[in-house]
Amino acid sequence: MESVGRYLTNMKITKFIIPSVTLFLNLSCVGILNAASSCSFRIVGDDTLKFDLKEIRVSKDCDDITVTIAAGGKMPVSAMGHNFVLAKASEWKDLAMSEAKRFPKNPQDVAKDKRVIATTTFVGGAPGDPKEASVQIKRSSLDPKTDYQFFCSFPGHFGSMNGKFILEK
Repeated sequence: MESVGRYLTNMKITKFIIPSVTLFLNLSCVGILNAASSCSFRIVGDDTLKFDLKEIRVSKDCDDITVTIAAGGKMPVSAMGHNFVLAKASEWKDLAMSEAKRFPKNPQDVAKDKRVIATTTFVGGAPGDPKEASVQIKRSSLDPKTDYQFFCSFPGHFGSMNGKFILEK
């Protein structure tokens, strides 16, 4: 009887301790992963003219911000290319309209516009197309009192492919 009592006591401890330790380790790993990736963002543009994110919220602890645009469709960059462009919320629509007019000549000219804060090159889903492109942004180059917007500058895409870029205070 005594050995059965010890066995049951050990089972109760094991049933309590192992799940508790497992939960603690899982939560710790999630915290570490989130802390490591909270200044990096990945946004996917697809063939239905949508980004998978409508908002990017940047922690106040981020000095260096990385945004990666990824192709989530199958169409070629020449027909359905996507990029990430960051601008002030008060300027982004005019900027997008002017880019649509200028686009056929040189799509990468968007980077030359003074209203552009940051931009990536275009990505596409066809074989041979670049599948991802990244841009680094210094928080010190952004005004925390200003509202920002991101969008795709491929003609006609900005209407549905845009979102808020929020600097947490």
